Amino acid sequence: MSEINTHGLTVDFGKHKGTLWTRVPVSYLTWLVGAPPPDKPEFLEVFEKRKAIARAELERRGTTIPEIEISGHAIDSASLRVRKIWHQTRRDDSEGIHSWLCRMAVEAKSYGIRDNKHQDKIHYMGIAFVFDQEGEFPIVKTVMRSKVRHEDWPEPESDDDEVLTADPEEVCN
Repeated sequence: MSEINTHGLTVDFGKHKGTLWTRVPVSYLTWLVGAPPPDKPEFLEVFEKRKAIARAELERRGTTIPEIEISGHAIDSASLRVRKIWHQTRRDDSEGIHSWLCRMAVEAKSYGIRDNKHQDKIHYMGIAFVFDQEGEFPIVKTVMRSKVRHEDWPEPESDDDEVLTADPEEVCN
């Protein structure tokens, strides 16, 4: 738990300038926590202080900071390109596509096969996840069907899909 008490503190910059940190929307706080550092070194100390306040306020509210963020484009791509895999691998009928993508992306980061040509792409369970690693936590930029397959992953529903059997040594090196 953070030692910063956010009660009575006001935002001193940007869109919410003059607003109590306790009244700032969660979306803005999570954006600030995940924002890349400023280009100018002289602003770094102030940036880190603001980021620490935002993180403390999220903790105070009991809001979890995501391990991974999913872009709107990734959600759209998933609903168009990997919907069948979602239906095959979701935990139950109540796991929506956003929750499923978050879970699968976290698993992909741990267990997936990194693409040897594109280091920001990871293959997992028949899906190619493209990540942006710039901020505090990774962002899934898009997803697509992967042509890389592994023996532990479910087979695609269609026999028409061209697949490559994955040898992790080949893909990762």
